[in-house]
Amino acid sequence: MDEDRYGNWDLVTLNIIISGLFLLSIPLKRDAEITHKHILAFTLALYTEMYGFSSTIYIPTWLLG
Repeated sequence: MDEDRYGNWDLVTLNIIISGLFLLSIPLKRDAEITHKHILAFTLALYTEMYGFSSTIYIPTWLLG
């Protein structure tokens, strides 16, 4: 049952595309500290962590060899 929750790469891709299209429709100021690239990078990391392979597994794998 737990295996069904990870590895949903089609869902990751769909959510990133939808979020990216939504992000393009939002106007941001030219002198803003946060740009579309920053928000899209955060969205990509969020959905990859949530539905894809959890990146926290890399640290224990590196430590345990």
